Amino acid sequence: MLLCMEEAAAVPPVAPTGLQVEFVTRYEVALAWTPVENATFYNVQHRTFAPQGPWVSLGPGAKFQQPNIRIGDLEENTRYEIQVVAGNADGLSPAALLSSSSVAPTNPPEPPLDVNEYAHTETSVSLTWTAPVTPSATHFRVLVSECRKSVWQVDCVDGRPCLSDRTVRCSDYVHYEESGEVVEFPAAPALIANLVSGRTYFFVVEARNLNILGYYSGGSLPARQVPRGAFDTAPTNLRVTGVLRDTAYLVWEAAPAATHYKIQYRIPAESETWFPTTGGSGEIITTATEYVLSLPLTTDKTYEFRVLARDLFEQQVGTGQVEWAGEAEVASNIVSATPVDKLSATADKPTGLKVVGHREHEVLLEWSSVARANFFVVQVRDPNT
Repeated sequence: MLLCMEEAAAVPPVAPTGLQVEFVTRYEVALAWTPVENATFYNVQHRTFAPQGPWVSLGPGAKFQQPNIRIGDLEENTRYEIQVVAGNADGLSPAALLSSSSVAPTNPPEPPLDVNEYAHTETSVSLTWTAPVTPSATHFRVLVSECRKSVWQVDCVDGRPCLSDRTVRCSDYVHYEESGEVVEFPAAPALIANLVSGRTYFFVVEARNLNILGYYSGGSLPARQVPRGAFDTAPTNLRVTGVLRDTAYLVWEAAPAATHYKIQYRIPAESETWFPTTGGSGEIITTATEYVLSLPLTTDKTYEFRVLARDLFEQQVGTGQVEWAGEAEVASNIVSATPVDKLSATADKPTGLKVVGHREHEVLLEWSSVARANFFVVQVRDPNT
């Protein structure tokens, strides 16, 4: 009797999944991936990303049994692509590719610079900073110190009245947490919530990348910030220093603590609406206290101008989303002006200039009036020099 044995079909492994960088050093990359069920070994290759180099096998051609590996002798701050193949006696799997986005041996980054306020509410502060470039950072965390005034009773002896020692004391720095977990931010801005309105806080920002040393280089210089309510101070003494057919020259006194100013105009005989409208296109925003407003003005119409001030107050509209609060904009006084054409160098030239009197250190001059002029400039020179 003959027995026919049916040969089992070959089953090579599937491609590895979960390939990721666990950490890097200055010249190494440590990788790990999810074990493949029927794999007995893995092959690993790498190549430079830009310019793209040839695939280099580890070993070369070595078979690794564990789903992790450290690749050494790489170039610092150079991006690599890495591929892993699973294999067994029946063959090899398709390659699992790890792109260049996170594969770069590097040192830990330097601390961030220029930590500052991006926005605020009554109970939060959003921070921004300048991130380190080389080596770059991939994660940031924030240390917080809270300061408050304390009243201490001293010298309470022999029945004498106690003296009060009012001192501002700041807590130790602790990492900002949410739900009991330290928060890592991928980039600025970082929203620090659950603060007390009007209280002083100091913030230090730390940076890390995938280097095994983590937050090795320490933090930024401390930044002092105070969560507070909506802005309520207006710019003052807005005035027009000149107006032409296409230009209005505005200047004003700064509003204390203002960070931005918005310029608006209207023609009161035609509309009560201020332009550009808040939130509309073409808003005119500046951080200075003077502005040259270029518009197609009409010489036979009177225009009104105003300046609104605001600081970095914001309203939360969702996690990580903010919008400017309208009530945080406070308007200045309103000024008006009627555009005029430029004076003509010939038709509007002063004439009839003459000396009508003099004293020891003074000369009295007289000239004909110019209808469209509202001021004159007198120049003097000594013909003997």
